[in-house]
Amino acid sequence: VLYSEDSALSDMRRWLGRTLNELIRVRRLSDAGIDLAVVGRSLMPVEVTSMGLFQKDDASGEVIPATKTNVLTSLLIPFGLMMMMFMMIFMSAQPMMESVLEEKTDRIAEVLLGCVNAQQLMLGKLIGNVAGSLTIFALYAGGAYALNVWKGWSDQVPLEVLPMFLVYQLLAVLLYSSIFMAIGAAVTQFKEAQSLLMPVWMLLLAPMFLMMPILQEPNGTAAVAVSFFPPGTPLAMVLRIASEAAIPTWQIIGTILLMIVSTILVVTVAGRIFQVGLLYQGKAPKITELIGWVVKNPMIGSSGGAEE
Repeated sequence: VLYSEDSALSDMRRWLGRTLNELIRVRRLSDAGIDLAVVGRSLMPVEVTSMGLFQKDDASGEVIPATKTNVLTSLLIPFGLMMMMFMMIFMSAQPMMESVLEEKTDRIAEVLLGCVNAQQLMLGKLIGNVAGSLTIFALYAGGAYALNVWKGWSDQVPLEVLPMFLVYQLLAVLLYSSIFMAIGAAVTQFKEAQSLLMPVWMLLLAPMFLMMPILQEPNGTAAVAVSFFPPGTPLAMVLRIASEAAIPTWQIIGTILLMIVSTILVVTVAGRIFQVGLLYQGKAPKITELIGWVVKNPMIGSSGGAEE
């Protein structure tokens, strides 16, 4: 028994427990007449080396030997790519909402709508946002690759993942940017947008909460389910593809098609909210009012009204 003020979390308790157990084990073996050296050799652990799978060269038909895998690399590369995608979405979508909200508050949107319609304005913002996200990605990816080359880790970089990364990133930026733009157009103050942003952020962060289960079983039920849930599809699929597991081709194609359909649907719905909300003045609309904007596409809101 250890009596101490912090006995539950004390390092002394753990050290004392290990030391006493070792001494008692040696004493018991000695009393039983068992050779300690024999016991030590018997309990010597066997190292298990992690290896990848054998591969076959399609051109020559030769079998390519498996290579040794690094546990740290297998964890850091998928996590790093997922975090990079999250940063791209965050750095692209959040400023879009702030930009739309500022233009609406300062009446700049009314001037812009005198030159183009709401759909053209939203489309121009989305295209510019996608171009900006690609620029940010090029800078970060180029810097990361240069660092790996300098350190001699270039052979650990999965360049074959980059095309899929770009596809999912573009679709994710379009989807979330349109949602943030619709929220910015629907409210008049940033604090009003916070209640609408919370569910969006929770949907985006869902794959990050399930990162370890997905990495442990990339083809498991949870990983596949999250991959076919459109708000979490980009992060989950990049995490799975960057892992060492072989992801079925039909799942990659299916999730890309699902993201395309979902992005078109979300952009269309967000466009209707953006069209009405950009000139909407008054208190923040309720969810039922936003649904009414999408379904009926009214030009006059029920709470404060829209100025034409």
